[in-house]
Amino acid sequence: MTSRWRVFSGLALLIGALLIGIKSVAILATGDQPPLLFEISPFFFALGVLGLAPALDLPNPRRRVVPALGLIALLAAATAAITELTDEVFGPALAVATLAAIAGALLSGWHAGGDPTKRALVLIAIAVVPAILIGGILAEVNERLLEIGLLGYALAWAYAGHKLVARPAPPGP
Repeated sequence: MTSRWRVFSGLALLIGALLIGIKSVAILATGDQPPLLFEISPFFFALGVLGLAPALDLPNPRRRVVPALGLIALLAAATAAITELTDEVFGPALAVATLAAIAGALLSGWHAGGDPTKRALVLIAIAVVPAILIGGILAEVNERLLEIGLLGYALAWAYAGHKLVARPAPPGP
């Protein structure tokens, strides 16, 4: 059962990363942002985080906290997407969705030991700060270059998703 959850979570993270990647490349290439890709990506990250507790067989209390963070991210991401569709953008919902998903990934990977999948989840939380800083600095040169930082952030999610899908579940006790 753990391997099914790993695939579910990993694919969700990969889809979210792909959406941000497509959005960032489109902006870098054309200067135009495709509709909804950025607003929908946190929904997939939230789905991925929701499945991390069973995918990684997390111990208590993380077994309860990580899915709760995933659910918060899912509800906030749905709110962000709906408000975007109605042209009433509610930025705080997008921020809550993003932060809850990052917190869920970090908590899932905490005390990773030798597990490369868990280390990849911690990388997401570590990558977000340099991604914002690099993107912000490059945006001073050209606003489009902000997307380079977001591509780094998307790559961190994609790497974690890949590790979940490609690496079989560790043997149980």
